[in-house]
Amino acid sequence: MSNINECYEILGLKQNACQQEVKQAYRNLAKIWHPDRFIDDLEKKKEAEEKIKEINQAYKLLKSYHSGELVDTFLAGGYSVSRSKPEVFYNEGVANANAEKYQEAIEYFNNAIRLNPNYIEAYKYRGLVCEKLGYNNRATSDFRKALELERKQKKTEPPEVKKQTTPSARAKEAKERSQPETPPAPTGASSTPLWDCVFTFARHLNSVSSVAISQDGRTIASGSFDGTVKLWQLNNGEIIRTLSGHSDRVLCIAFNRNGINLASGSADKTIKLWQTTTGKEIRTLGSLFSGHSDKVSAVTFSPDGQILASGSADKTIKLWQTSTGKEISSFSGHSAQITTISMSPDGKIFASGGLEKPVRIRQIDNGKIIRSIPVLSANVLSVTFSPDGEILAIATAEEIKLLQTATGQEICTLKGHSGRVYSVVISPDGKTLISGSGDGTIKLWELSTGKEICTLTGHSGSVYSVAISRDGKTIVSGSNDKTIKVWRCN
Repeated sequence: MSNINECYEILGLKQNACQQEVKQAYRNLAKIWHPDRFIDDLEKKKEAEEKIKEINQAYKLLKSYHSGELVDTFLAGGYSVSRSKPEVFYNEGVANANAEKYQEAIEYFNNAIRLNPNYIEAYKYRGLVCEKLGYNNRATSDFRKALELERKQKKTEPPEVKKQTTPSARAKEAKERSQPETPPAPTGASSTPLWDCVFTFARHLNSVSSVAISQDGRTIASGSFDGTVKLWQLNNGEIIRTLSGHSDRVLCIAFNRNGINLASGSADKTIKLWQTTTGKEIRTLGSLFSGHSDKVSAVTFSPDGQILASGSADKTIKLWQTSTGKEISSFSGHSAQITTISMSPDGKIFASGGLEKPVRIRQIDNGKIIRSIPVLSANVLSVTFSPDGEILAIATAEEIKLLQTATGQEICTLKGHSGRVYSVVISPDGKTLISGSGDGTIKLWELSTGKEICTLTGHSGSVYSVAISRDGKTIVSGSNDKTIKVWRCN
C-alpha cells in the first residue's frame, strides 16, 4: 500500500469516508473473505488468507488515520507515525457534520481543540453544529472565542517591512504624494467603481439559497438548505436571530417594504411569514389540504406589502392576502415549475418564469396574461423589473436578456458568464444590473449599454442569489459554498 487512498479503495470506499463507514466496510469484507468459509477449497482458502491480510492492514491504517495517530505520509515499504494531528480530527468533524452526525462531529472538534487550543476553524464549525442542535450558549461562546483568536492573530502579524530608499527616490515619492490621489479621467473615459468583499458570513450548515436586504439597509436575511432563515446585522455580521420552523430546505425569502415582515418558501410546500423584530412566526400559508402541493421556489411582496405572490413546482402561482393568510387567487396552465416572480414597481403587473420557455406577464388584479415572451432556453431562474418598470431582465441559461416591458421587444443580450445565471437584480438608480452565476462569479453590467463593468470573485461555489442595498453601495451574495459575502463600493 502506497497511501491512504489505496486503503479506502481496498475497503471499497470513497476517499475521506468517515470512521463509521470504514468500520462497517471492514466488517462486511471480513465476513466475505474469512478463510474458514473455504475449508473445502484449498486454493480459494489461500486467496482468502491473502485478501483478509490486505483488508486487515488497510483497516488498521485507516483506523489509526481517523484517530489522529497516523499522518498520511507513506515511505517506501512503510509509513511514518507521529503524534496526533488536530487537522485530522477537524476533517473528521466536518465529515460527520455534513452527514448530520452532529454529536459525533462535536467530539471530533473537541479533540482538535484539545490538541490546538487556538484552532479558529474548529471553534467556528463546532459553534455551527451547536447552533444547529439548539445549544445557543455554547455556540455563542465558540463564535466569540474564534473572533478573539482572529483579533489576536491580526495583532501579532509582523509589520510591513519598509523598503530602503535613496534620497532621490524619497524626493520622487514626495512629489507623487503631492499630486491629486485620483487624477481626472481623460475625455470620454469613465471611472469604474471598485468593489471589495468586506465580510464573509459562514454560519449556515448547507447551501445559501436566497439573500435579501431590508429597505433601511441594516439587516440581511438568508435562507438555506439547512432549513433555517438567519437575520444578520449588515454593518458587522452579527447574527440577530435564527428563524427555525420549516421541516425542509428554505428555497426563497423576501422582505416586505418596511422590513418588519419576512416571507420564506420551502421544499416542505409551505410559506411562512415572520416578524423580524421578534423572530416570531406570524402564520403559515398552506397546509396538507390547501396551498401549494409541491415545493415553494419563489416568493415576493407587492410594493404595499398587502399581497404575497408565490410560485411552486406544482406549476401554479398563488396570491395571498398577507394580513389574513387567505389565498386570493391561483393561476395554473404552466407546464413546469415556477422558479421566479417579480412585481412591477407600481404593483399592477407581475412577471414569472420557470423551467418552461415562455416568461409570462400578468395583471395582478385578475391574473390575465398581457404578454407571453418566448425564450430559447427553458431554464429561466430569475426575472426582475427596473425601478421605473420599463425594462424586464430575464436570466436564461448563461445569458441575461433585457426586454421592453411594454412591448416584449428585446433590447440586448448580456453574455459573459460561463455558468447558469441564477439571480439578477437591478440597482435602485436603474443604472446597473447585478448577476450571480453557477460559475461562482458576480458580474455588474451597465444597463443602458449592456457593457460588463466588473466581475466579483471569491465564492468557491455557485452564486444562487444576489441583492443590492437601497443606496446602491452594498451587494450581498449567497452561495452553495455555504457562505454569504458582503461587497462594498469604494
